[in-house]
Amino acid sequence: MSTEENKQVVLDFFHAHGRDDIDAAAACYADKGINHGMEVTRDQIRMVLNDLATTFEGVTAVQTVLSEGDWVAVRTTRTGGDVGRNVIPINMLTPGTEPTGKNFTLQIIHMFRLADGKITEHWAGRDDLGLHWQLGLIPAPDWYKARLS
Repeated sequence: MSTEENKQVVLDFFHAHGRDDIDAAAACYADKGINHGMEVTRDQIRMVLNDLATTFEGVTAVQTVLSEGDWVAVRTTRTGGDVGRNVIPINMLTPGTEPTGKNFTLQIIHMFRLADGKITEHWAGRDDLGLHWQLGLIPAPDWYKARLS
């Protein structure tokens, strides 16, 4: 597949994820792949996406997309609220963490590898510490509190 076709698969994933169409988002993944260094199946990806959708409401905005060969890099901003109790450890939240009801803005850099029109590998760097500060799960330093006001 071309670089542009790979980029479109990743954008299709984000559009489906943004509509909470978990099945369409998961369909962008290969039957088996790697997520953050762990071997996963498409069904496991579906479970992660479902947990994200029920734990955090909000919108993901795609800011930047770069692609080269079989790799696509995407910078996103996720804004929303913490509204549900997660089942699996997502965004470094311990499973079963009570929802705070607080809003957040989270920057994420994603790296996707594709083969035969499907995502086979996903890595992400998130500001999990900033998320925990915004949700009040750990005390935020004064300089960070000033940024939020």
